[in-house]
Amino acid sequence: MTEAIARLDADTRDQLLQFLGVSDAQDLLESDEGYDEVISFFEEQVNALLQEMEAVQIRVAYLADQLEQYAGVQR
Repeated sequence: MTEAIARLDADTRDQLLQFLGVSDAQDLLESDEGYDEVISFFEEQVNALLQEMEAVQIRVAYLADQLEQYAGVQR
């Protein structure tokens, strides 16, 4: 598992190690120990991204509506 973690970008790796409570990827065993915790970390990351995506979609819909109203007023 440490090889896979080493291939992550630096920010994600640091966040994962902090989430797991270890200071270095070498502290993890090569076995699947901690697998559930790693999956939980990435589930949280995916859920946060989905929430951000929903917020952006709401903002875009609002701006599109405002633009449509503005364009209607200008005519």
